[in-house]
Amino acid sequence: MERIFDINGKVYKVLARAGDLFILNMLFILSCLPVITIGVACSSLYAVMLKLWQQEEAYIIKDYVKAFKRDFKQSTIVMFILLFVAVIFYIVIRFLHALVVSPIILLPILILFSFFVLMSLYLFPLIAKFEDSILQQFKNAIYLSLKHMSLSVVIFLITIVILVLFPVFVFQLSFLWFVFGIALAFYLNAHLFNYIFQQYI
Repeated sequence: MERIFDINGKVYKVLARAGDLFILNMLFILSCLPVITIGVACSSLYAVMLKLWQQEEAYIIKDYVKAFKRDFKQSTIVMFILLFVAVIFYIVIRFLHALVVSPIILLPILILFSFFVLMSLYLFPLIAKFEDSILQQFKNAIYLSLKHMSLSVVIFLITIVILVLFPVFVFQLSFLWFVFGIALAFYLNAHLFNYIFQQYI
């Protein structure tokens, strides 16, 4: 009978992965402190998570720092583009709402914003995985988010539930969010992104 804490046992592997998520969670939080580095922190975290799911040898701290340096420029530019577009959406929606326009007029804008959100979720994993121009990364993100709409919705739900709803509505356990909650969301999403990307490699 396999011993419960055998180095090749399931319990050991789960504990080891939990330790990886803890370290990556701390790295991510520290990387986000300057604020302008949130984008590259996301792509760096995905770079490590995608390697973990591909069963590749990963040195989580070394690989995270390497991806951070490699993707800093592109990820930061993409983050500011996304922020700019999000602000435009916000201004337009607030303006139309202030005019008390019909909900029917707002509906197409809200649908377009929903597609924008789904597309945004793909950008940083794509930057982590592929070397392309910023324009091509956006094209790929739009194509993949629409092509794999069902998985895009699942990725969105994982992101919202773990990163937003859990720390807000389960406040008593919010410390878990700071321990490895963010990394867990990226880890689960990375599994789905890896499945999608492998179809095009």
